[in-house]
Amino acid sequence: CYIIIFAGIADFIKSGGGDVFSSSTSVYESPEIEKLLMWQIQNYSTWTRISKLLRSRNIIQGSGNGSQDHVVGIDLRGLSAGEKKLMIEFVYFLHESRIAKMRRKGKEGFSLDFRKPGFKQLLMVYGSWLEAITYHALKHLHLMDDLRSGVVFYWDERIRKVANEIDVMAVYRGRLVAVSCKDTSKYNEKDLNELLVAANGLGGENSIKILVSTQWPDKSLVKERAKEIGIHLVRFDGDLSSFLQQLKRIFD
Repeated sequence: CYIIIFAGIADFIKSGGGDVFSSSTSVYESPEIEKLLMWQIQNYSTWTRISKLLRSRNIIQGSGNGSQDHVVGIDLRGLSAGEKKLMIEFVYFLHESRIAKMRRKGKEGFSLDFRKPGFKQLLMVYGSWLEAITYHALKHLHLMDDLRSGVVFYWDERIRKVANEIDVMAVYRGRLVAVSCKDTSKYNEKDLNELLVAANGLGGENSIKILVSTQWPDKSLVKERAKEIGIHLVRFDGDLSSFLQQLKRIFD
């Protein structure tokens, strides 16, 4: 994990009775990940296909054996010729970019030994790549006084500490910005309420609340509810310029 000393963001968390535990910011700032994010944006349609394959347990086998937890197996059997080509090219890209060391396993298999735990998390944990792109987009705007990603903090609920995570946090002109990232269309009122409670609990009703997704919600009621409670819905569909414009309008 990555322990970060915060300025503005830490003050908001401490004022809410919490303590910062970790953040993924240093991982997202690494040149290897910046190169990966640029590839994902420039090859968005290809990335969306690969992302779906990475979620399949028939293809991806994480070792989960303690010291070998950074190693992931890839089984290409059962994939179509087109899918195999996509995965092989992506595996070689990760190897050449020094994100993971690739080894062949038989005729139709690979192992990926990730060079850092955060590199594996970005690719294998649902929605982490979107969190990283959102972090860099907000950074690109040059408007935030403080900015961190994957902020894990603890609230002391008397008997036990309760862990919480906000995908991207920032401070804008003294106001807390809380962002939730969803790589799906299947988010609902519960997800909105979780963001509302976390943001208002730390930054008050004046906090800026944003939900970033790759698709608009399945239910039209979710858009209506978001508007009612002051949550900005923003979509990333591979068009970085449009994404930046949507975010910038929130702070105009």
